[in-house]
Amino acid sequence: MEHNRNLRFLIPPFVLAASVYLGAVLDPGIDIAAFYQKVSAISGLSSLIGIVASGGVAVIALGFVLSSVSIFLLRLISTIRGLDYEAHVSKESFSKIWKSFGLTSEPEPKLSLYVLAAYDHAVLPTPLNLWMGRRWTTFMVSCHCVIALFGAHLVGTLFRLAQTCTWWYITVILSIVMISNAAFASYQTMKMMEFLSNLDVSKLPNRQKDANSN
Repeated sequence: MEHNRNLRFLIPPFVLAASVYLGAVLDPGIDIAAFYQKVSAISGLSSLIGIVASGGVAVIALGFVLSSVSIFLLRLISTIRGLDYEAHVSKESFSKIWKSFGLTSEPEPKLSLYVLAAYDHAVLPTPLNLWMGRRWTTFMVSCHCVIALFGAHLVGTLFRLAQTCTWWYITVILSIVMISNAAFASYQTMKMMEFLSNLDVSKLPNRQKDANSN
């Protein structure tokens, strides 16, 4: 699970760097060799490139910045839509999950994130938790990479790269693919949660093994 979380910070910076490089290649007024020398001449940047290549602290820091922007936008969209992007199941499924904790009060939708997180991590069998974790990682990484793709154009302006149509076409097409990927991953995760709400997960074989190992 920790490996999956690390991917959220490691992959987007490389997507950003690759897109900036693509922008330089597509710029008709840029000599790639001269561009690389110009970038390397910036104080400390050549060392930073080495750190990036090895997946060091600089990459994680950049990944954290990109993910922060991505999460901010996701929360903004959630606020506008009135739907938590992290926890959105049907009322019937939420009611069943709520009652699975032995709660007799009326379900409180404002607590949906905490209820579903508790259900995912404390009730579901480990294999199912990992299955949903992988899809949620796909969702988050895809969203972060969309920010990285558009962020590359901002970085490109710092190096005065031409904002060519081809570069923008590639950015838009890849963004559509990643947004679609994220949407399907989120849909599958929540649908699995709804499906499991109809089952007595305590009777699942792997859940019994987990209980015996504790």
